[in-house]
Amino acid sequence: TGRPSARSGPSAFDLLTGAHAAFGIMVALRHRDLTGEGQAVDVSLFDSAVYMVCNHLTDCLATGRVPDKFGSQFPLLSPYGVFQAYDREFYLGVSSDTMWSKLCTEIGLPDLAEDSRFRDNAGRVTNRDSLHEILLPFFKQHDAEHWVGIALRLGIPVSLVHNLQEVAEHPQTPARDLLVDTGIDGLRTVGAPLKLSRTPAQVRRGPPALGEDNERL
Repeated sequence: TGRPSARSGPSAFDLLTGAHAAFGIMVALRHRDLTGEGQAVDVSLFDSAVYMVCNHLTDCLATGRVPDKFGSQFPLLSPYGVFQAYDREFYLGVSSDTMWSKLCTEIGLPDLAEDSRFRDNAGRVTNRDSLHEILLPFFKQHDAEHWVGIALRLGIPVSLVHNLQEVAEHPQTPARDLLVDTGIDGLRTVGAPLKLSRTPAQVRRGPPALGEDNERL
């Protein structure tokens, strides 16, 4: 509340609507194969946007409370979100009281796990601001790799917050064939996220040059 709204970085609703359309077409084709009947497939950006906030909207309808703005934090768990280390941001997802207790012990704050305000997740969510007053300056004492290493050893979901160049250079990106050549002056773009063992996605041709398909049209 009181903070400006932020645009989602990726065009999530555009991408999701396309995925919904593709899924709907497959369902319709399967129905046609079984019954011989065709049907209309209807998707919209609005529908996808509402679908994306399904858990928040359900909570709002059930309680009558409009959720606050949480920025990079997850409203139902704490500490769970983006935190600033000495050098850069990292994402930490403490999703259970057991994880919380292990983390506090490992980083040298065992009393924090026994504090009545923070002992369980409900308390940590209610007292999120008080918890952050302790954790935010504490996390800035070391670099992000330090905290990522600790969380990984404890089995707590964690990651550096990567910029796009780092994403392109991450070893998992080529390992998953996520960069493909467009055929235009060495320009690469993102490959298909769907992996199929029998019929893997392929780039058969690049985008047409200006006017290339005029005769076909």
